[in-house]
Amino acid sequence: MRLGSGVFPKLLLAALLVGLLAADQMFDRAALEERNERVRVERFLPVDEADELLVAAISVTKGDGASFLYGRAEGVWRCVDRYGVLASEAAITRLLDSVRNASGLARASDGERAAEYGFDTPDTWRVTFHGPGLMKDPDRDVRLEVEVGNARPSIDGCFLRRPGQQEIWAVDTNPRALLGDEQGGAPLLEPGLVPVIFPGEGRRTVSAEIERRNEPKYALAMRQVKLSPEEVASGASDIRWVLAMQGVEDREVNPVQAISYLSFLRMVRWQDVLDPEALGKWGMDSPMARLMLRSDDGRTLELLVGPPGPGGLHAVVDDTMKCAYLVSGDVARLLTPDVEEFIFPNNNPWQGWLQR
Repeated sequence: MRLGSGVFPKLLLAALLVGLLAADQMFDRAALEERNERVRVERFLPVDEADELLVAAISVTKGDGASFLYGRAEGVWRCVDRYGVLASEAAITRLLDSVRNASGLARASDGERAAEYGFDTPDTWRVTFHGPGLMKDPDRDVRLEVEVGNARPSIDGCFLRRPGQQEIWAVDTNPRALLGDEQGGAPLLEPGLVPVIFPGEGRRTVSAEIERRNEPKYALAMRQVKLSPEEVASGASDIRWVLAMQGVEDREVNPVQAISYLSFLRMVRWQDVLDPEALGKWGMDSPMARLMLRSDDGRTLELLVGPPGPGGLHAVVDDTMKCAYLVSGDVARLLTPDVEEFIFPNNNPWQGWLQR
């Protein structure tokens, strides 16, 4: 069989092209492996260091000089530098986990471009984790220090750096988001007027005792009733909410009204924290109302509501947790409502708050 004169060069060219493609693919694979080797995702903290990190207190310091210390006392976290007000247990845990579990890429830096990543600026945060020897150790028993730079919104991450080191880490966690909310003058505070730790996970509030100045005391109380077989079969609830007043027979209330009020208590936030030394200026020598919440395990939480003060605000003292706050006039009124607001179901004063 005779080959045409133009066939052989074409076959040779095709073979050469296949060889080049194969070589190019091998080169691409080698380049990709080399690039992956250079940008391998690693843990910000080595496993051993993360596992051995014992934290008894946390201090956070902003580049502009603002500094706050958080410590655990009697089972709860508090911000020492904001009158001992409650800190958010969830926020503290997330802050620790976001540093302990961070992974990402380390970038070499000569320091000149550090500000582009959010370091060495007034907005840079330094987070210091202390051990139990904070108050005894001259060096404050520092277990770990981390600088927090800019956020990386596209992946909910941020930039981290160890003080004294040049490497800047782009990580997949965002402690910056936890430090950005400074309501009450500091980050990481418990935002709820009734803290999350009451009644606590798996528990429920079973009564709210309300006492208003110059008015009879009453309680919104939960009662459990025995259901008939027919009621059980229909899925009826064995919970009833009643108004209990001394010398008066219990009066059942609309469950929607009761649940709306209790839901309001779980969601309502304070407007600012208050220095306990200033309570006299806010009329707390003679509170206008008192609210006592009781959980199903017998624990209580007592809030005292002061009269109107400057700007129409009211002081509220958490007498159980020993914290003081400022709230709006609407919040103060809805905390300790008139008894009739539970009786007439067509008027639900908490509905607007629950829809926000």
